[in-house]
Amino acid sequence: MIRETYFSALSNRDIVPGGNAKVFAVVSDLPEWTEELVDRNIPALAPPEDLLEARSRIEDAAKQNDEDDPEAVAWRSVDFEERYRAHVTSGGRHQVLDSLAETVEQRTVWLVSWRARASLDHRSIALEELQRRADLGPCPPRDHEWGRGVVPTVVVCQRCGYGSTSLSTGQLAQENLKPYLGGDGQ
Repeated sequence: MIRETYFSALSNRDIVPGGNAKVFAVVSDLPEWTEELVDRNIPALAPPEDLLEARSRIEDAAKQNDEDDPEAVAWRSVDFEERYRAHVTSGGRHQVLDSLAETVEQRTVWLVSWRARASLDHRSIALEELQRRADLGPCPPRDHEWGRGVVPTVVVCQRCGYGSTSLSTGQLAQENLKPYLGGDGQ
């Protein structure tokens, strides 16, 4: 099973990976205070610096322009998903993903980065690529068995382990989530 989270959730103990789980940071630099939270950092899976800088510049400009969602504006403006996916699947990084896929077959693996919103963070793309290699793909969209996750606002499929924050809107099959998110379930 592959899961994802961010450093703040780990440090506040909102997320507590099981004892057999491996927790891997996927960031360029790992501050000393985070070392006790992860088993190891895999900087090869971090976004390239030029992509991070471009996103940061646009996000700052969007904040100054009072945009409703500066993170999303920046994500779309720099084609973050496309550029990061090309980066993480090229060079020797695909071998890193292949190696991690072997670990996934033996135990739960957590990918950790800085941003709270997985849908606007590179770890969600790394998770998808890792999921693909581990051949543990998510359930078909309407076949998830949703249940409450560790965090009250997260719903997790009891079959494949995907969380509501791990799936894109198209894969979520929102109607299946209504009973868990306060809807009527019809």
